[in-house]
Amino acid sequence: MAGFFKGSTPLSVGVNANNVITSFANFSLKEGKFLLKGAGYVTAAGGGAYLTKSAIDNMMGHNKQDSRVVVSNPVERDYGTISQKKLSWADKWSEKENFFGRTSYNIVDNLWVGIQTPFLGPDSRHLNGSVVTGNDRVDAFVGNVNLGLTIYVGPSYLKNISGNSKGFIVGNRIGNKVMYLDRGYVTRNGYRYSIKYNKKIKGKDHWYHLFDWIKW
Repeated sequence: MAGFFKGSTPLSVGVNANNVITSFANFSLKEGKFLLKGAGYVTAAGGGAYLTKSAIDNMMGHNKQDSRVVVSNPVERDYGTISQKKLSWADKWSEKENFFGRTSYNIVDNLWVGIQTPFLGPDSRHLNGSVVTGNDRVDAFVGNVNLGLTIYVGPSYLKNISGNSKGFIVGNRIGNKVMYLDRGYVTRNGYRYSIKYNKKIKGKDHWYHLFDWIKW
């Protein structure tokens, strides 16, 4: 809105107080025979306003010069609305506090990030939709390697032993085995219970004592 006033014409200026001032500066502008001087500001909403020195002097009753007030309308911007986020099943899973919930989410999330990383790189996302940051992709890689090693060298074989001696054998996918044995009596070597480990020699298991003890 712009206006031009003479003499003692009433003057009123309205400024939206909701617009925050982000900058303030003096200015000088020559328009026709008038040299207009004053100060102006810019609001956060993008609008602004300035008063010429002659306008200020006129309002103060210092002179009767022509005065001009220019007010630029602030730009209306749509900043959207703030609403509560609805948690997805992945969000709820990621916020589990118990051991099983937290561990299971980390395993699946590491796999999900690891699958995306070769194709999306830093634009990869977690299972709950959040973008990876920092060392997230490295952590996912390390977690997947640990998972693979656990599956590969972890227990995957169980065999019960029955008869005079009872017990079981636990083994993994690379052939390592551990035997727990209860003979039911004390042997001439002075022990009843044994834990043994194996070594593969020509494709056959050879058992060696790891720990022996007696419990009456």
